[in-house]
Amino acid sequence: MAEIFDRERPDVVNHHAAQMDVRRSVAQPLFDADVNILGSLNLIECALKTGVRRFVYVSTGGAVYGEPEYLPCDEAHPIP
Repeated sequence: MAEIFDRERPDVVNHHAAQMDVRRSVAQPLFDADVNILGSLNLIECALKTGVRRFVYVSTGGAVYGEPEYLPCDEAHPIP
């Protein structure tokens, strides 16, 4: 990954990548941490080393807001 950052020299990183299978994360928590935590740290380190100006991290709504009260969620949906 460092080679890509060195070659491309991005100004912005928009990070959406993740292992998103909840069943796998429960069955294999070390794999989940390796992909999600260490993968994010690797991206952040590459961004810092190459002078990225902005790093956008996107999280899942389920992790931030919990289970919705109804679906589909709209703008009026309560935020816990």
